[in-house]
Amino acid sequence: MQVKRHALNIAEHETTGWLVATADGLPGFFVQGSTLEQILDRAPRVLERYLERQNIGASGITIIEEAASPDGFHSTRLAAEYQQLAPIAAE
Repeated sequence: MQVKRHALNIAEHETTGWLVATADGLPGFFVQGSTLEQILDRAPRVLERYLERQNIGASGITIIEEAASPDGFHSTRLAAEYQQLAPIAAE
Protein backbone atom coordinates (compact mmCIF):
# COMPACT_ATOMS: atom_id res chain seq x y z
CA MET A 1 0.00 0.00 0.00
CA GLN A 2 1.15 3.46 -0.83
CA VAL A 3 0.88 6.42 1.56
CA LYS A 4 -0.53 9.49 -0.19
CA ARG A 5 -0.35 13.03 1.15
CA HIS A 6 -2.03 16.18 -0.13
CA ALA A 7 -1.50 19.69 1.23
CA LEU A 8 -4.71 21.40 2.33
CA ASN A 9 -5.06 25.12 1.69
CA ILE A 10 -7.40 27.10 3.94
CA ALA A 11 -8.99 30.34 2.76
CA GLU A 12 -11.30 32.63 4.74
CA HIS A 13 -14.16 34.52 3.05
CA GLU A 14 -13.74 38.26 3.67
CA THR A 15 -17.29 39.11 4.68
CA THR A 16 -18.73 35.89 6.12
CA GLY A 17 -15.62 34.52 7.82
CA TRP A 18 -16.41 31.01 6.54
CA LEU A 19 -13.41 28.79 5.80
CA VAL A 20 -12.88 26.70 2.68
CA ALA A 21 -10.22 24.00 2.37
CA THR A 22 -8.96 22.78 -1.00
CA ALA A 23 -6.32 20.12 -1.67
CA ASP A 24 -3.32 20.27 -3.97
CA GLY A 25 -3.63 17.62 -6.66
CA LEU A 26 -7.34 16.90 -6.04
CA PRO A 27 -9.33 19.08 -8.47
CA GLY A 28 -12.86 19.74 -7.29
CA PHE A 29 -12.17 18.74 -3.67
CA PHE A 30 -13.27 21.29 -1.08
CA VAL A 31 -14.56 21.37 2.49
CA GLN A 32 -16.23 24.34 4.13
CA GLY A 33 -16.95 25.22 7.72
CA SER A 34 -17.31 28.15 10.06
CA THR A 35 -14.31 27.07 12.17
CA LEU A 36 -11.04 25.23 11.68
CA GLU A 37 -12.39 22.51 13.99
CA GLN A 38 -15.29 21.92 11.56
CA ILE A 39 -12.83 21.62 8.68
CA LEU A 40 -10.73 19.11 10.64
CA ASP A 41 -13.86 17.09 11.51
CA ARG A 42 -15.40 17.12 8.02
CA ALA A 43 -12.33 16.73 5.80
CA PRO A 44 -11.74 12.96 6.29
CA ARG A 45 -15.36 12.09 5.38
CA VAL A 46 -15.39 14.42 2.39
CA LEU A 47 -12.03 13.09 1.18
CA GLU A 48 -13.26 9.49 1.49
CA ARG A 49 -16.32 10.27 -0.66
CA TYR A 50 -14.17 12.21 -3.15
CA LEU A 51 -11.77 9.28 -3.56
CA GLU A 52 -14.65 6.81 -3.94
CA ARG A 53 -16.03 8.91 -6.82
CA GLN A 54 -12.57 8.67 -8.41
CA ASN A 55 -12.62 4.85 -7.92
CA ILE A 56 -9.71 5.09 -5.50
CA GLY A 57 -9.74 2.95 -2.39
CA ALA A 58 -8.31 4.52 0.77
CA SER A 59 -7.99 3.71 4.44
CA GLY A 60 -6.74 5.54 7.50
CA ILE A 61 -7.57 9.05 6.31
CA THR A 62 -6.19 11.59 8.76
CA ILE A 63 -5.71 15.35 8.76
CA ILE A 64 -2.33 16.44 10.06
CA GLU A 65 -1.27 19.86 11.32
CA GLU A 66 2.15 20.24 9.74
CA ALA A 67 3.34 23.15 11.88
CA ALA A 68 2.74 24.14 15.47
CA SER A 69 0.58 27.23 15.91
CA PRO A 70 1.67 30.17 18.06
CA ASP A 71 -0.68 30.94 20.96
CA GLY A 72 -3.86 32.60 19.75
CA PHE A 73 -3.47 31.45 16.14
CA HIS A 74 -4.78 28.45 14.25
CA SER A 75 -2.57 26.59 11.82
CA THR A 76 -3.52 26.77 8.18
CA ARG A 77 -0.75 24.34 7.19
CA LEU A 78 -2.60 21.05 7.08
CA ALA A 79 -2.22 17.84 5.10
CA ALA A 80 -4.51 14.93 4.33
CA GLU A 81 -2.83 11.53 4.52
CA TYR A 82 -4.17 8.06 3.70
CA GLN A 83 -3.19 4.58 2.56
CA GLN A 84 -4.07 4.13 -1.10
CA LEU A 85 -5.64 0.73 -1.77
CA ALA A 86 -6.40 -1.13 -4.98
CA PRO A 87 -8.86 0.62 -7.31
CA ILE A 88 -12.52 0.13 -6.43
CA ALA A 89 -14.19 -2.38 -8.74
CA ALA A 90 -17.04 -1.00 -10.83
CA GLU A 91 -20.48 -2.33 -9.89
